[in-house]
Amino acid sequence: MIFRFDDFELDTAKHELRSAGSALHVEPRIFAVLAYLVRHRDRMVSKHELIEQLWDGRAVSDWTISGSIKSSRSALGDNAKTKRYIRTIHGQGYRFIADALAIEDGDTGSAPGNSTSIAVLPFVNLSGQADQDYLSDGITEDLITDLGNIDGLIAVSRNAAFAFRGSDNDVQTVSRRLNARFLLQGSVRQSGRTIRINTRLVDGSNGAQLWAERFDGEPSDIFALQDRISARVVTSLKLNLLPSQSGHRGRGTSNSQAYDHCLRGRSEYYLYTPAHLAKAQAHFERAVECDPDYAEAYAYQSYCRTSAYVFTWPGSDATLDTAIELAQRAIALDPASAIAHARLGWVLGFVDRFEEATGSFETAGNLDPRSAEVFYAYGETMNRRADPHKALALLKTAFEIDTYVPPSWQFAKGHSHVLMRDIDGVLSNILPVLERVPGFIPARVQLARAYHDAGQNEDARKIVQSIRNFAPKYRLLNAARMFPYPVTAERDRMISALREAGLPE
Repeated sequence: MIFRFDDFELDTAKHELRSAGSALHVEPRIFAVLAYLVRHRDRMVSKHELIEQLWDGRAVSDWTISGSIKSSRSALGDNAKTKRYIRTIHGQGYRFIADALAIEDGDTGSAPGNSTSIAVLPFVNLSGQADQDYLSDGITEDLITDLGNIDGLIAVSRNAAFAFRGSDNDVQTVSRRLNARFLLQGSVRQSGRTIRINTRLVDGSNGAQLWAERFDGEPSDIFALQDRISARVVTSLKLNLLPSQSGHRGRGTSNSQAYDHCLRGRSEYYLYTPAHLAKAQAHFERAVECDPDYAEAYAYQSYCRTSAYVFTWPGSDATLDTAIELAQRAIALDPASAIAHARLGWVLGFVDRFEEATGSFETAGNLDPRSAEVFYAYGETMNRRADPHKALALLKTAFEIDTYVPPSWQFAKGHSHVLMRDIDGVLSNILPVLERVPGFIPARVQLARAYHDAGQNEDARKIVQSIRNFAPKYRLLNAARMFPYPVTAERDRMISALREAGLPE
């Protein structure tokens, strides 16, 4: 197995660490430590585990362990201050924190079955107006979807592609880090009634530009422009575009105004804050005003309303009935929409209809087996069912599909470890989430509960106080609505822990 991160390659078969293709001198023991941390990068590794696995349980001093970590960092040009690759979790252990891509030795960047891999990097907005970002982002996302539906072509996920927005890395580095043989880059400029999309396709293995082309049209031509770009890619890569794969089948509308509102809504939706989700919902509602048969817009409305209810935001619905109806309406309009089935599964998980939720997620996964978001939502729903082992298996699938996980996905993994009363697993997953998003209340709720379960009552009280600082009106009722476990003992355990830690009724 070879692990790639930044300019490094860690080759476990050859016991070799390479930088920019050149082998580095690393002592065998240090290589073993580094390789172990990289292999288990999804969690924290304790000092005890390192001793058991790499020193065969022999008595070694703390200095030996810390010295090995220091040498591992040094081999990567890292140190305890910058901590780009290895983080020390004080009193607990260590974790490899860089984004690492694991590939089988000899893999050239093509997916199984002789497929070709491509990454659509975020198109640049050249309109000179930040409020036009939604258009360039939306075109990028839909090209990822369109190309991912082509037989013989694997498109890198949205999360992975958008992680390289504004990156100053050269194309060969980006190609290597994303494990994508080809890169599609572009820019979008809208001026009045004219949209201009400039694109270029690059061979990431050598940086050579295969072609560059300009596509011009009006807003009403947006579907045709995207189809032309997809067809150009397919032709240049000598793939076969089947009749069923042509056209904007996956976009769900032929109304350019409805599509524009949906793009605007999605740009707000991905920011996951109350204000942004409220704006997203307004755009999705406008989308169905323009096209009452637009399934995707109903599905996204369902998610927005579910979030508003669960977090008890101002103006939220009193029940989840409307959210359920919206998801069901989306499915009725487009039974082949994976996102619609997943959104129905998501909302049903909050009203103790887990058997139906499971059926919805299974359908979504069958419709789109490459959708990491479907497997994440399914996994977190199984956490809410108090089934952490099934949840972890589903989350593992999501993380294998998409290696660049958002904080909410990482939290779901921590949630599983809370349910299993594994404090090490909780800390190694939830603390990094709070470093990225300090105000993420669900993570703080579960961390407080985990500390209480571990007997660290003072830490639990501090976390509850931080919840009250971020959300002064947050109460036990909110926690019960956010985590509606059907298992009475699990629900009572959470409420009791939070109450004892100081969260008010």
